[in-house]
Amino acid sequence: VSAAGDPQSRRLEPVFAHIRAHLDQRLPVARLAQVIGVSASQLERLVRRATGRSLVGQVTALRLAEAKRLLVDPSLSIAAIAARCGFRSPAFFAARF
Repeated sequence: VSAAGDPQSRRLEPVFAHIRAHLDQRLPVARLAQVIGVSASQLERLVRRATGRSLVGQVTALRLAEAKRLLVDPSLSIAAIAARCGFRSPAFFAARF
C-alpha cells in the first residue's frame, strides 16, 4: 500500500482489513467492493492506483505477509500456514512464496 497518509490508502484500509480478517476464505471482488460501497471495477482501479498492484496481487501480497509472520512459529506446519492464509494447497503456497 502506498503512504499511510494517502487519502486513497485510507479509503481502502477497510477493504484491506477485511481481507486480513478473512485470509482463509474466498474473497469475491464484489463482496470486497461492498465493504466501501463501490463497484467491483472501481475497487480494482482504486487498488491499482493506491498499491500499483491488481486486487488479486494485493490479496496475494497480504496473504504472503501473514504467511511470513506465521512461518516463525515452529509449531505450525507449512500445510497449516497455507490453509490459514487462503492457499488451496501447500504446493501452490510454496510456488507463490
